[in-house]
Amino acid sequence: MKRTAALAILFLLALCAALSAPAQSADPPVTFHIAFTADSGRLVVASHAGGIKVLSVPDLKVIRTIALTSGHPLRSAAVSPSGRWLVADDDADLLVWNLETGEAQTAVPITHRHRYIHPVYVFGPDDDTLFVFEDILKIWDVKQGRDLGVVNGIGSVEMMTVSPDGHFLVALGQCDEGRVSGTLCVLAIDQRSFVAATRWMESFKDYGKQYANWYPKDLVYTKDDRILLTAKEDQGTFHSCFYKPADLKALEQTVVEPERGWLYPGLRSTASGQLETVSPDGKWKVTGFHKRLYLYRVTSETTRTLEKFTAIP
Repeated sequence: MKRTAALAILFLLALCAALSAPAQSADPPVTFHIAFTADSGRLVVASHAGGIKVLSVPDLKVIRTIALTSGHPLRSAAVSPSGRWLVADDDADLLVWNLETGEAQTAVPITHRHRYIHPVYVFGPDDDTLFVFEDILKIWDVKQGRDLGVVNGIGSVEMMTVSPDGHFLVALGQCDEGRVSGTLCVLAIDQRSFVAATRWMESFKDYGKQYANWYPKDLVYTKDDRILLTAKEDQGTFHSCFYKPADLKALEQTVVEPERGWLYPGLRSTASGQLETVSPDGKWKVTGFHKRLYLYRVTSETTRTLEKFTAIP
């Protein structure tokens, strides 16, 4: 009798597991990217399941909705400095929308798409210029929807940033042009030529040989005319270095963890799968977790107060 009861219980457990499996598979994790506009008054949420939503801050009300038609998950997204344009990588070309009207613009063609390597891109301060690296570095006019040319002599780009005046682009990659060679490079945009380069890992050689296994985490051209690079050790420790743009001479070493990057605002190439971000004015932080958006008010460099949360729209 006891054996029969035990078998019945096992059967019921197996039945419950079988019934619950389809429900789980029908509810896949939501993939999304979140970014503030430059005025910190709007939040862009690019969700594979729900398309693209523009929310007001701090009430998190939907202002605009943009539907996705390709059916591909979004890998990354970026908002232009003024908040006029949105660019997103959907594993095909780079899609472009006008955030003010919701209208789709001419997509940026990606001709050297790789399975495990995705385009790196960053807006210029003029709002209409987009720098895109695939196998080559090209310059794209977002407003006109046309290619403005390519830059030779650089490969393996992981991150990019642009100077506030729009004259220089800094790339973390491998540049080799005449006497200029290195893995952190400064490009004079108008001349399409590299003016300075250094091997960025050697900037951290004082920490020992273990720096060979470090990974770059943040690169920005600051408003006070310095270049800030942050790298991460395998164990999770961060190290940062400021450089002089003219010759990439190391100025000082410090620690600026990515969460504190808002202390040094500037134009950054977009991160893939950005699930948290701090507003440009440093007043708000948003985190995506378990299909919800959490908006925090930044009260100090180390403390946050929960302001509001909502389901990912």
